[in-house]
Amino acid sequence: MVRERLTRKLNSVGKEAFVIHYYLFKEYANNRITQEMAIQRLVGKGRSNQAGASIRLGNAKSIFGEKGNGEALIMVQESKLSEEIRELAKTIHEEDCE
Repeated sequence: MVRERLTRKLNSVGKEAFVIHYYLFKEYANNRITQEMAIQRLVGKGRSNQAGASIRLGNAKSIFGEKGNGEALIMVQESKLSEEIRELAKTIHEEDCE
């Protein structure tokens, strides 16, 4: 995935949201859960409304579909987010992308 496109997609999902909900997004991208199920899980956690959840899901699915998830996690690690989120991104990358 071209880095500029990945940056736009990741920003649309939200870097913190991408990390926190990484495995939910992965399940959705791999068609293991429906869009409705994924939206309910996002909305139920109070992180998003239905429209926002749908946008996040669509962009996350594109990231996974174009095999950009590993690079996205690296971008989060290099960002100015909290140490906790950057460490979580590193852990997920080590577990899921290497």
